[in-house]
Amino acid sequence: MSSQYYQDTEMSPMKGVPQDSRDNPEVVVTDYRAMESAAHAAVPASTKRAERPWHYSLCYCCRDANSFVECWCCPLCQLSRQYHRMKKGTAGMDVPCCVLLACGLLLTGGLLTWIGTCKIRQRVRDRYQIRGNCCGDCCVTCWCSGCAVQQQLLEMTSVREFPGACCYVVREGEYMT
Repeated sequence: MSSQYYQDTEMSPMKGVPQDSRDNPEVVVTDYRAMESAAHAAVPASTKRAERPWHYSLCYCCRDANSFVECWCCPLCQLSRQYHRMKKGTAGMDVPCCVLLACGLLLTGGLLTWIGTCKIRQRVRDRYQIRGNCCGDCCVTCWCSGCAVQQQLLEMTSVREFPGACCYVVREGEYMT
């Protein structure tokens, strides 16, 4: 049944069942829109096809002092803010994530922190449907993690999901694409 069917029919208080058919047991009404959205939600984010490039390049660090200082002086705090924004939908720091990243830095010489940075970058790419792959994420975070963290921060800000910062505040319209 098409969505036009639902628009032309007066809906009952029962879920998606038209008034004229709720007393007729032979009429089967299927809400294909609900099925479609449920099927779409069941698809893991990693299988969705990414279409677009990053809004800001990795080399943008020289042009923006605010995000540069934030990501290079305290990358663990910024990564935990990005994680918190994606996990809870609000700006703020995820303290357990920050502590875990710091322990990973101290106890494993940075190996666990690098893995965490790769995973957060992958989540950013999946969430905003950005072109790339796991191998590229690993290389970028290994060779220039500060640039990667800044690129993620600017990307989140450009789509109006600023994760928060210690060093500055984003005004409306700033960094927007």
